[in-house]
Amino acid sequence: MNPSGKLPITFPTSNTASPVGTPAQYPGVNLQIQFSEGLNVGYRGYEAFNIPPLFPFGFGLSYTNFEISKLVVTPKTSDGTHPILVQFFVENTGDRAGAEVPQVYVGLPSNLGEPPKRLVAFEKIWLNPGEKREVQISIDPKAATQPFSYWDSDAHAWKIGEGAYQFYVGNSSANIVENDAVRIRTLGH
Repeated sequence: MNPSGKLPITFPTSNTASPVGTPAQYPGVNLQIQFSEGLNVGYRGYEAFNIPPLFPFGFGLSYTNFEISKLVVTPKTSDGTHPILVQFFVENTGDRAGAEVPQVYVGLPSNLGEPPKRLVAFEKIWLNPGEKREVQISIDPKAATQPFSYWDSDAHAWKIGEGAYQFYVGNSSANIVENDAVRIRTLGH
């Protein structure tokens, strides 16, 4: 058997080397905790504040090796209402059968004030030694997870902003091996 689990959290290198490393954030002062990290929670905070983790979100060990390659995201221009297709290859380059969990992250345009990237999809792929498989994942902008949206607090609504959306694929939040971009032009512009 080959282990193929992935971490659902990020482990810091020390108690103070995290996005919530001040006493006011954790454990709190006078029974009051400050949530000053805003949207930069978990792996997003480590990246936003340039803090290297001990073990990043999505990290996992295996007795074999995998290679992710040839990412293509289509269409290259979208109105933000139709699904975006993310395609790439995963190959087992080791000598044991095993599973990999490639993760798809999206970075919204920087002017929207969102964290550097967010997890929008993942898929567990079982491969024999030397086997290579194409993975196709459709990302629906209308999904309940709002993969391309930001919260507009003035309008009290989710909105999709215009600009370049970066798509990243890797085997953890800190090990991105492929990237591509899509330009979203919202309706009415």
